[in-house]
Amino acid sequence: MKRKWIFPLIPLLLLALLLFPGSSDYLSVIEANWELSFPENAGWVLAYQTDSGPSPHGDGWRYHVYHYGQENAVAAMLPWSRDTGTTVFSESYADACESWLDEISVPADWRPDYESCQVYYAVQKDNSQLLIWWNPSDMRISVAEFFI
Repeated sequence: MKRKWIFPLIPLLLLALLLFPGSSDYLSVIEANWELSFPENAGWVLAYQTDSGPSPHGDGWRYHVYHYGQENAVAAMLPWSRDTGTTVFSESYADACESWLDEISVPADWRPDYESCQVYYAVQKDNSQLLIWWNPSDMRISVAEFFI
């Protein structure tokens, strides 16, 4: 008797997946956490991801690398900079990112080529930080997040 109510739920679940295909994509989480907008027409493909694992407070490091197919959309996405900048805890964007990526053991071939990249940096009131590295020659962006 209990199984009968499960069967009508299956089509509803499939319909929900069709209506909200991006709901499980981490780009939507980045957009929500940092009030950003990633252009849908860029053709994002997740190439690599890792993080520092579960945390009761949601703190830690997260890292995602995406390839894309539409450079113009990415170029207009953020106010990109070649500035080396400083972060809350580091003397440069590259130093901060390297220390974060060391914490989660990101292999060298998945790290940004800082010299070839443009960068976007954001910080929240609690000092959580975001670095997005854009490398047009590789057609990829690297998204490094540090949550406190």
